[in-house]
Amino acid sequence: MNKCASTSRAWYAAVAAVLALTLVQLVRTAWICDDAAITFRVALNFLHDHQPVFNPGERVQAYTHPLWFLLLSELTLVTKNTFLSAHVLSIFFSMAAMALLLLRVAKGFGPGVFAAFALLASKAHVDFAASGLENPLSGFLILLAVLAAAQAMERAGFPSLWKFFATGALLYLARPDLILLFAPLAACFVFRRARPAEGRKPVPAIFALLAGALPALLWTGFALYYYGAPFPNSAYAKLGTGIPLSESLWRGGIYFMDSLTRDPLTLFLTGYGIVRGFIARGADRALAVGILLYLVYILLIGGDFMSGRFFGPPLVLAAAIIARTPLPGKTFPVLAGVAVLLALLNAPETVLGRLERQTEVPVTGITDERAYYFHQSGLLNQDAKSFLPQRWRDGRNKVLTACGGLGEKGLKAGPSAHIIDVCGLADPLLARLPAAGEKPRWRTGHFIRRMPKGYEKSVAADANLIKDKATRRYYESIRRITRGPLNDPGRWEEILRLNLGRIEKPDLDYYRRGGDVFVPPS
Repeated sequence: MNKCASTSRAWYAAVAAVLALTLVQLVRTAWICDDAAITFRVALNFLHDHQPVFNPGERVQAYTHPLWFLLLSELTLVTKNTFLSAHVLSIFFSMAAMALLLLRVAKGFGPGVFAAFALLASKAHVDFAASGLENPLSGFLILLAVLAAAQAMERAGFPSLWKFFATGALLYLARPDLILLFAPLAACFVFRRARPAEGRKPVPAIFALLAGALPALLWTGFALYYYGAPFPNSAYAKLGTGIPLSESLWRGGIYFMDSLTRDPLTLFLTGYGIVRGFIARGADRALAVGILLYLVYILLIGGDFMSGRFFGPPLVLAAAIIARTPLPGKTFPVLAGVAVLLALLNAPETVLGRLERQTEVPVTGITDERAYYFHQSGLLNQDAKSFLPQRWRDGRNKVLTACGGLGEKGLKAGPSAHIIDVCGLADPLLARLPAAGEKPRWRTGHFIRRMPKGYEKSVAADANLIKDKATRRYYESIRRITRGPLNDPGRWEEILRLNLGRIEKPDLDYYRRGGDVFVPPS
């Protein structure tokens, strides 16, 4: 009894120490990236009666994380400051995820501590654990989904299956592509549990799936009604570029190599989590397949321009697998030695929180975003005035053109400015045109479009003044969806036609060839 109590006290002391270290690390490394500022602008417009849009008067879903956007907006009602709200939410969910990993997911002292070490020492995880983006919320939901999956494996009833699918739906609302991590396990539940057990009625897995997916289905219905599209605008901008798959794969490979160069520990421990999952079998094997599926997805889309960002969520899932499985006895000293050595390489930027300022974009187009923005947006670097209530005022109406730095420019310009995003992230027409150039001079996440002649004048005049007839007809349909009365029957017809591909598109080859392409200022 005394030995058990002593062990328990030692474990809780270790948990307290890890959580304390996590909190210190989060406060020292917290910052705000430019993509988060895009969501800030939408939240400020929403809270100041300009609707949940990037450009007032044009209904476009410019954010990829509906659940994070709603939480940020709600907390900003209290704090009156989006920067402070983002920091509070990030630190809260990162701490909650670490506590969940240690106290609920981990099956023992050793696996739990090693899994926590994987997160604390990973540059990819630390960089985005408090960046204003949805990563901390995603990590928390990933761990909740792992717990729900374990419960569903033990008890195949409707309630446990519903919890798993409902958590998956919330993860979808945190960031849609993260559903890939749990897709293989969800498929296993649907097909395996749908078969009748001997002497029993089949568990209604399909009904549990539909009931659990209700939050995602409701949001998708709202997005279709309000924005006219079921998915974030950035999905159309980034996945509809017309760039050959071979070039995307090449860029995706460069993204992996960038991570191996800057932060080899993350991919090493992610790989270890995959191996442990296959050894463990059951749900962990399906989770390992989910990690592999997500890594393939990263490769196919060409990676990202933020070094390490997309590797954070699969690492969290790998850490959950590590925490759930026994550590290998004989090979663990070698494993731990390699991990510690790689962690020491990251230590200046993770444990110590030091960064050398980065001001130039490398040839690969992949940047250390925290090094780029931390010196101006770090929690401990921000001027005290940034935490005072923000005033979101209308100023002089103007039309600006930009690609890159969209969030910062959007906050500085105020709600009266309409910013034409030539990368298409916040623009409904340009998102549906291909990237410009026969051999695109593109940077992942920054797919520059050729602006139709007369488009800038159209935006300024709130009219359709595009010169090309086919493009003008195409834009007229988009205008009716994004600017017309919400409940106009004609708008509903256009929403159907656009999403079913029944609207004639302009000459896409003309836009691919480039020429008159906007070049963002350096």
